[in-house]
Amino acid sequence: MARSYDPSFPARMPTGTIQPQQFNTWLVQDYLFVIDFTRFLARILAIAPPHNFDILLAGLSALKDELNWFQTKAAERQLQLNTDKQPTCIEYCDYMQSLSATPYAAQATALWRSN
Repeated sequence: MARSYDPSFPARMPTGTIQPQQFNTWLVQDYLFVIDFTRFLARILAIAPPHNFDILLAGLSALKDELNWFQTKAAERQLQLNTDKQPTCIEYCDYMQSLSATPYAAQATALWRSN
């Protein structure tokens, strides 16, 4: 990957001023994030009360579609998804992992705030 995360990236997406390499970096790093986010959601599901299963399972299903999209786009662009996370991605993933020691309510709150 060429660069670490550029905080102005999301604001520039609609303007069409993103270079192909920047998009490629985002695509790969976001894929790696969504892998860990899927695991985060699965950990929450493991401790959730059954009346919350429907919404959490729907989220997992949506993540499956998102992961498939990333894989398709990466293949089209000949990108390697099996790569190292950049520092910003590591920070987000480490944060999600750190929540596993907190009660369900705290994890569910973090989940809803991330969407």
